[in-house]
Amino acid sequence: MVTLTSVFVGLIGALLGLVLNGVKTHRFFLALFIFVGGVSGAALILIKPEPSYAIPALFLVGLGSFCIETSFVPYNTLLRIFVPPERAGRTSALAWGLGYVGGVLCLLVALVLIQSGFIPDDDLLNVRLTNPLAAGWLLVFGLPIVIALYKLPKTSLDQPGYASVGLTKERIMRLLKYRGMWRFLISRLFLAEGLTALFTFGGILAASIFGFSTEEVLLFAIALNISAGIGAIPGGFLDDRFGPRFVILISLACLILSGIIIGVIEDKLTFWIVSIFLGMFIGPVQSAGRSLVAKSVQMDEAA
Repeated sequence: MVTLTSVFVGLIGALLGLVLNGVKTHRFFLALFIFVGGVSGAALILIKPEPSYAIPALFLVGLGSFCIETSFVPYNTLLRIFVPPERAGRTSALAWGLGYVGGVLCLLVALVLIQSGFIPDDDLLNVRLTNPLAAGWLLVFGLPIVIALYKLPKTSLDQPGYASVGLTKERIMRLLKYRGMWRFLISRLFLAEGLTALFTFGGILAASIFGFSTEEVLLFAIALNISAGIGAIPGGFLDDRFGPRFVILISLACLILSGIIIGVIEDKLTFWIVSIFLGMFIGPVQSAGRSLVAKSVQMDEAA
């Protein structure tokens, strides 16, 4: 499901980029995908731990993942539109870091929700309630950027016919010149798959191989988010100083090394230490990947 969703995101995201012609379309699609993604996530509370709920669960997870990932198309474009290239690295890193802070706070609330004892655990209701919690978190903290876009004046990108056939062909021909960028985007597709696998299967690995309880898995996720957020901030300054490619290569090398070590270790403490070290390079590679695009294309090609 994760792979299939990523393929759809890649296809729809490319088409969506061609019709993002200004503030109005940015805020429309951003609001649309955040809303649908949030509703899909909240609806997961209806899914019970029974085989008959497998198909609806896959559908809701796929729809929610698709909407959230696609929302990054108009969202990431704002970095190029409103931030000078020389500050794109640290701005992107700060945004990722703050995002991880929000993730940690949400996970802490979820942990309290599960451990409180006030909510019955029949059919894992206490765990299922974390779905509307995450959805509400997304909607509440996604709303300010949509409101901010409504308050912005029109930009030079607000052109009629921006997505017309003639101009679209012209833009495609211009984009074809960025051969290095296309190689990067294809590589980033595989990178995104790998990072998704890290977050998706990291907890599964911790529970199945090292015997983590539900609470320990949540603490593990909190630790990864903290380390990723901490790593993102200095990565942003290194990005602006040495370039995003430098940050990406160093981060990938450390991620690969950490992954190899995790594959051979057997004790829980070492798994914790290496995983936290690995997490410190997730934030920088995500942030630098976004700033690389922002620094490499013209403003009307950012989407």
